[in-house]
Amino acid sequence: MGTLKKPTSFPHVELIGLDESPIHSQIAEDRLHQELVASETRYRRLFESAQDGILIVDAQTAQIIDVNPFLANLLGYPKEVFIGKRIWEIGPLKDIIASMENFIELQQKDYIRYENLPLETSDARKIEVEFVSNVYLVDGKRVIQCNIRDITDRKHLETLLYFERNLLSQTLKSIGDGVVSTDAAGNVVMVNRIAEFLTGWTDETAKETPLKDVLHFVSTVTGRRYVNIAKKVFKSGKLIEIAEHILLISKSGMEFPVSGCATPIALENGDIAGVVVVFRDCSEKKKALEAIEYLSYHDHLTGLYNRRFYDGAVEKIENEKYYPLTLMMVDVNGLKLTNDAFGHKAGDILLQKVGDILTQVCRDDDVVARIGGDEFVLILPETDALHADLILKRINTAILREKVETGVLSVSIGLGYRSIEQDGLDLAYKNAEDAMYRHKLYESASMRSRTIGLITNTLFEKSPRESIHSKRVGLICKALALSMEMSPDDVNRMEVSGLMHDIGKIGIPENVLNKPCGLNYLEWEEMKRHPEIGYRILLSAPQYFEVADCVLAHHERWDGKGYPKGLRGDEIPLHARVVTLADSLEAMMSDRPYKKGLTMKQAVMEIQNCAGSQFDPDIVRVFIESSSEIGRLLA
Repeated sequence: MGTLKKPTSFPHVELIGLDESPIHSQIAEDRLHQELVASETRYRRLFESAQDGILIVDAQTAQIIDVNPFLANLLGYPKEVFIGKRIWEIGPLKDIIASMENFIELQQKDYIRYENLPLETSDARKIEVEFVSNVYLVDGKRVIQCNIRDITDRKHLETLLYFERNLLSQTLKSIGDGVVSTDAAGNVVMVNRIAEFLTGWTDETAKETPLKDVLHFVSTVTGRRYVNIAKKVFKSGKLIEIAEHILLISKSGMEFPVSGCATPIALENGDIAGVVVVFRDCSEKKKALEAIEYLSYHDHLTGLYNRRFYDGAVEKIENEKYYPLTLMMVDVNGLKLTNDAFGHKAGDILLQKVGDILTQVCRDDDVVARIGGDEFVLILPETDALHADLILKRINTAILREKVETGVLSVSIGLGYRSIEQDGLDLAYKNAEDAMYRHKLYESASMRSRTIGLITNTLFEKSPRESIHSKRVGLICKALALSMEMSPDDVNRMEVSGLMHDIGKIGIPENVLNKPCGLNYLEWEEMKRHPEIGYRILLSAPQYFEVADCVLAHHERWDGKGYPKGLRGDEIPLHARVVTLADSLEAMMSDRPYKKGLTMKQAVMEIQNCAGSQFDPDIVRVFIESSSEIGRLLA
């Protein structure tokens, strides 16, 4: 409700400035009286029905003359409580007029307005009000009309609206996508933080600038500037997608691949008040897609092309004539042996070395691919047998020159040719593969022998104690084999078994292998792997096949409590039972950092005590009979 300034709600109102004639007709008086009554009636109705609180106060005494029902209900008091009371004697009004001193300001000013005043009603309800006071004369007395409007709901809505606006603003500014909004003319209204970074425009400098100047989109397909997206949205009234082949050119010229959409801001009547453009930097996504595409056609270890790319290249070659053409198959010899002995990291190094050599030797137009675990294939277009042989020689020379710390670098290579008379590559591939496998038959055996020699030397370098131990165990095994009257071949096999029994320790970490004190549980579990590692290593070389089973079982016990299989009694190969005793004897008689070795006499007693549990009783009897001779060998 508006402020009521000149009410006539009281018996007689002094109309300031009215020209009063000393002679009045009765008719004039009656008319004036009727007008006054009608005016007061209208005012009273307004006063009683007003949806703002109205308080009439004596300007001299501060006593309340009248109060309308709305205010009485608002403050929670009956109307009678107000009449005759001073304004500050009414509880809630103390928050506005606390004393006569505060009231003086109302007396002295014709119009006063207070906003956002907190009040507490009789039922302790908290409200906010707007207070307006007007001073005027009634029956020659100065009165103050106080209008009190309840603005609690309005302030609540304003708070909610502010919160929502602030929440929306902060959300748009803090999200990970760029956001730019415009007005109905297509000029920028807001640019969030991400959009500032991507466009090079700040929120302040971009305001009122046409959107097309801030968002400079270019198609990567055509190289041309992308459409005026705001204009397109205004015209269609629909959401417009920003395709993923779009580049955003920043103010400084930086380019960002982006995707997103532009959405109309529609009013209830259907009019479009502006446009919101949301876009995101797809640089990382693009890199990820490129990485995925790269990995889909490349081998992750060597960086060469993979089998998928090779198959596609073959299909292309089948459709296009590259004559003459050579296929070269390359297989890395002894990869599994290297993995077993030195670990997969060492095997990976071999593969990477071969990949590097093939890349360096081949030409830019050649295709080099890793198509299997240890297999590579080269497609050499426009290459006849003569030129292919030159490339083959360069590869072999590079392989011989390359040095690796672990393992032996060796490859088997086969060539296949496709001529103009020959249809398809299948025959060339088969010829290359067959030739490669023929070379592998006689090259691999030599390479494996060299690798096992390297493994043995590497183990002995890692632990000199192992070198001494293995040689002494070999001597004991030979002596026991002779005492057991084995054949010359078996005697030789026993000596080799003793020498090679711990070759699997090449796969045990050096800190565990050379630990000066006893091993903990985890270290002991690691150490127990060495028979299986040794078994796999020896199986790879034909000349060691016969001793592989012996090495695998040399830590089995006669009572079945050994490892790795828990074999018992005659289940354990005879040669392994001999190595078990020889290995234990040498360990007992050797000095260790944490204990002094036993004498032969002490060792004999210890082994005799373990006959039937750890050792084969028959072999123990043979050992006791030949212990003196064995003692002389070890002295």
